[in-house]
Amino acid sequence: RISKRWRGTRAGMSTSTQLVLMDPSSGGASASGAQDKAKGKMKKGKTEKEVEEQQEMEDLSEMLALRRPKHIGTGAISGLQCLAAGVIGGTVSLVAMPVIGAKEDGVKGFALGLGKGCLSAVAMPVGGVIAGAVQVTRGAVSTPDAIISSAKGKQWDSEKRRWRHYSLKQDHEAIAAADAELKKQEAERKAARRAARHAAAFAAKERKDDEQKAGDSSADASSAGDKKGDKKKDGKKGKGKEKEEEVDEDAAAAGVADLTYYEALGVDVDASQADIKRAYLKLARQLHPDKNPDDPEAKARFQKLGEAYQVLSNEDSRARYDASGKDGLDQSAMIDPSTFYMLVFGSEQFEQFIGELQLASLLGGADAEDELSLKLLTHKQRKREIECAMKLAEILQPYVDGDAATFERSMAAQANELATTAFGEILCHVIGRVYVSRAVMFLGKRSLDGQGEYFKQKGHVWGTHLAAARSMVKMYKASRGVKGMDEEQQSAAMHKELATFLEGAWRMSVVDVESTVRHVCRKVLSDTEVTVAQRKARAEGLKALGNIFLNAVSPENANGPKKTFRQ
Repeated sequence: RISKRWRGTRAGMSTSTQLVLMDPSSGGASASGAQDKAKGKMKKGKTEKEVEEQQEMEDLSEMLALRRPKHIGTGAISGLQCLAAGVIGGTVSLVAMPVIGAKEDGVKGFALGLGKGCLSAVAMPVGGVIAGAVQVTRGAVSTPDAIISSAKGKQWDSEKRRWRHYSLKQDHEAIAAADAELKKQEAERKAARRAARHAAAFAAKERKDDEQKAGDSSADASSAGDKKGDKKKDGKKGKGKEKEEEVDEDAAAAGVADLTYYEALGVDVDASQADIKRAYLKLARQLHPDKNPDDPEAKARFQKLGEAYQVLSNEDSRARYDASGKDGLDQSAMIDPSTFYMLVFGSEQFEQFIGELQLASLLGGADAEDELSLKLLTHKQRKREIECAMKLAEILQPYVDGDAATFERSMAAQANELATTAFGEILCHVIGRVYVSRAVMFLGKRSLDGQGEYFKQKGHVWGTHLAAARSMVKMYKASRGVKGMDEEQQSAAMHKELATFLEGAWRMSVVDVESTVRHVCRKVLSDTEVTVAQRKARAEGLKALGNIFLNAVSPENANGPKKTFRQ
């Protein structure tokens, strides 16, 4: 790993640049020892800032780890990443160290920082070149094994960095164990942060108490000649404090023009953004009309909940609502709650096929006191893929058992139902296209049809990513266009570009869905827990299921021309 540490003191400064070549897949004692050491340090009681810095270093080490490459291609990519990291790190050090040195120790610190920055500017690129060369060499050495293992039907384990015969059952057991361990580590990290905050709050309270005692002593000394009068004043002061405390209890509510949206989410008027987000995510799943088909009022409650979150999750709209209630809001800029929920969660009816969208994980996965780390996001995505693969294998089992007719009738009914949900038809077609593509490639892996589908699928993936990139550019231009406008003009412009932002969110979700479904299909079709004949039957059932999804049509498009996404 390449790590950069800067330590500044009043007396002087010291810096250390360390390049360690280590293969996490080897499971060496150094890796586990470092983790144990890090945990031990955390338990000793760090400040909240130190805990956050340690988490950032862990994420950086995870990204820059010199892991065993799959073949020469991944080795070359890893080598270029190491080289880029070294060059960028050296450049940043050359610029930052003199500045930090000047702030710490004036001219002397600037000179010392400049010298160490120049040293780092040379050492880090050299280290990056060495690490890159090592990765390219390792990739070249691993290439023959990759060719042989791939021909034998083995799969590359990106976690353990080795080739193996894939087992969906074993993968499911492994992710369950990893999930338990990760939850334990996250609990320890949160506990350390809470302890650091409590320690800081206690220290601040002690300082405040000391200051108050000093002030009380001065006041007692100045008023020693009139104790009787002081007692009367203290009595009045005590009664005044009681009244003031009673007023303070209602002050927050009195300063808000309307409590409707706060009551809809079940939060206080001084709730943080994290509290509001957590309340919405919890209630939205409970009150969604799909989960309450027999409740005629479910849709109205869900719509009210969505409106409340859209207003309170934005600081500007929340301030206007607090000041003037609903009259201070632009209701025309509201997104339909069903559309908003779909973009955040995906329809829950699709969850067995695509799991929870990454957009939903980013919005709802973090607690009020923590943010999602790179390691946690990677784990959640792997868990999502494995769980969807287990469910897909279960769905395909009737077809594998020979009951194709019942399977197709059941899935056709389910696909028609899915198509009636918001974005349901489009999402069915996205999933169905991937199912058919992966099945054709599996069934024709040694034929021209399979090879042709492979290149067709690659072209489609590039097209999807390009469409998402274009949508991001449009969103950026739209957001820049409102700068300099007054509040009314901004509201009108944002409402005009609402379809642009929705389309951008959808394009990113499509990239997420397609990538996830591809990985799910690969796991299902390479599972060595079943026979080759059963894997072939799974592929045939997957192709049939994909065609069913591609033929699903929403009631809106059943008659007349098909609507576009923006419509």
